[in-house]
Amino acid sequence: MKITFLKDILQEKLGVACRFCLTKISSVPLLQNGLLEFADKTLTITTTNLNEFFNTNIAIDVVEGNKSVVVDIKKVHEFLNLLPSGKVELEIVDSHIVIQSGKTKGVFPIVQAADFPKPPIISQKGFVFDKVFFENKLPLVLFSAATDETRPVLTGVKFHSEEDRSYIVATDGFRLSLLKYENTNIKNLSLLVSSHILSEVSRLIKEKKAQVVEMIVAQDEKLIKFVVGDVDIYSRIIEGDFPPFQKVVPTNHKTRMILDKDDFLRNIKIVSVFARELSNTIIFDIKKDGLNIYPKVRSSENTVVFQQIAFEGEEQSIAFNYKFILDFISSVPAKKITFEMTEKNAPGVFRIDSSIDFIHVVMPVRTEDIVD
Repeated sequence: MKITFLKDILQEKLGVACRFCLTKISSVPLLQNGLLEFADKTLTITTTNLNEFFNTNIAIDVVEGNKSVVVDIKKVHEFLNLLPSGKVELEIVDSHIVIQSGKTKGVFPIVQAADFPKPPIISQKGFVFDKVFFENKLPLVLFSAATDETRPVLTGVKFHSEEDRSYIVATDGFRLSLLKYENTNIKNLSLLVSSHILSEVSRLIKEKKAQVVEMIVAQDEKLIKFVVGDVDIYSRIIEGDFPPFQKVVPTNHKTRMILDKDDFLRNIKIVSVFARELSNTIIFDIKKDGLNIYPKVRSSENTVVFQQIAFEGEEQSIAFNYKFILDFISSVPAKKITFEMTEKNAPGVFRIDSSIDFIHVVMPVRTEDIVD
């Protein structure tokens, strides 16, 4: 069986598929590879890491009969990446796949595909999101999800809707991002989705220049499916009790300041040079005449950065891990940032001028260096 492909198309498909293979340290060697199925003028490519599935199709020439094989697609992708653009020939010969471009030939061993898991069948009706949701709204909360899988529920993004209100929220236990949004297609949804899979969907939207994404939820099977153009991505719904985010958000404040985002970003970076040696802790000393930012230990020799602010309320001080502040500032589109606090040991609240429906909450660092 010999089939001709455009090299760039096959390379692009396999490049995405590779991101859903198990790693080399896995105890399931078969899933370090990808499944290739040839049938009905279609090549179907499937990969999985057991928690997630990737599935896509490429139109091909007529194939006599059906053929399914498993091959190391990471190696195939690396080989294709080094070939010039143009047509390549793929041929299955006995226990190998042979890919040839001109006089250059790569030979890759294959294994039988009988035990390779197939993507689940999900027939439920889906919710439709436009690309604006993934490009502009989701990034506002995605950075707050945990990367440490010790507590799986914190690695997800919570989708929650009730009556006419819908929210997405993420937290790693130290910070929380919450965004209210409108989607008339979503009613009474409560769902916890892997932040990793949402990042992959967002990445695919950009790569494929897709305009819409369909999200299909199969609650009984604990699965979710995203359709992005000709690509299907499946993921397990994260189970567990997500923190009661409504209770985390402060409802009042004693101190408020409004400051320029670009100046704030630069000033945090300046102080971070010195704070890295001091547990990454920086202190906001909020005064009527402006904001002083300095590393955890204050003395006459320490760096202090001053920024003009619009101020109201009480003069107070509060400490944060500067990395959380940098993550926030770097992830939000804004010209002005508003900060609110009640006291030094209570969560601080950040808002942005570009969205009244978004808030970011950061837990403070308790430190004896702040004097009431």
